[in-house]
Amino acid sequence: MSTPLRSTNTVVSDIKSNFDGLADNYSRNRPQYPQGLLRELNSLCKEGSLRVVDLASGTGISTRAVAKALGARAEIIGVEPSEDMRRRATDDTPKDAPISYLDGTAEALAFDDASLDLIFVGQALHWFDRPIFYSEAGRVLKPNGVIAIARNTRNWRKSNFVSEYEGFHEKYLPGFSRGERELDAAAECASLDWVGQTATFEEEWIRPMKLASFLGMAQSSSKVTRALRNAGWDNGIAELTVIAERHMDGDGFLVLPYLSELVCAVKRT
Repeated sequence: MSTPLRSTNTVVSDIKSNFDGLADNYSRNRPQYPQGLLRELNSLCKEGSLRVVDLASGTGISTRAVAKALGARAEIIGVEPSEDMRRRATDDTPKDAPISYLDGTAEALAFDDASLDLIFVGQALHWFDRPIFYSEAGRVLKPNGVIAIARNTRNWRKSNFVSEYEGFHEKYLPGFSRGERELDAAAECASLDWVGQTATFEEEWIRPMKLASFLGMAQSSSKVTRALRNAGWDNGIAELTVIAERHMDGDGFLVLPYLSELVCAVKRT
């Protein structure tokens, strides 16, 4: 069941309150996006130079990954409302990279009409006031410009470990269900009157990690931090540790299978 499109005035404050203070842990432990998946953007974007915005860019993980996938032809601006996240993004980005970071939100894009070739959104669409964002995206994209929405999903169907981890969410987050998609980005994009075509790409991949990295990743998630508060932080960490230790291999590694999805929509000419 998808989350219905609705407008809300609490989006910006929700994002900032959920992510301020998480930047260093977020930068160290959040999963990347597969480069093969991101390179699909080249098949939809025009040839030549590109002006790109990465919305809710966080610590720049997605910004730098998109820059790598598109190559030197892309100038990329990360837009992020959290000062803490922007600070870490600037620190983590090479000084000679064609990347800059600005304060801002998806609902009030500080760009001229028809001035952008690509808007990238990584793991953040659910935070946006989506009707306002989609309207803003249609305004600032050039004809044939692309909106690209990326999402990493842990594949609990292929891992007993991940299944137990999802069970932790369900235990401590009322209303959470591993089988329920928060929203259907492909359907939402296809319904927009300014969209001419859509395309969806997927890639499965594996992320090996040690216990400390797993616990760090967990604590970089706004959902898990809510679950930990509900469980009692120390008790919750102890429970996650027990779950992880049941599934470590002989070298102390955990294996998390992911399914990554990239939904793209192209603006009409």
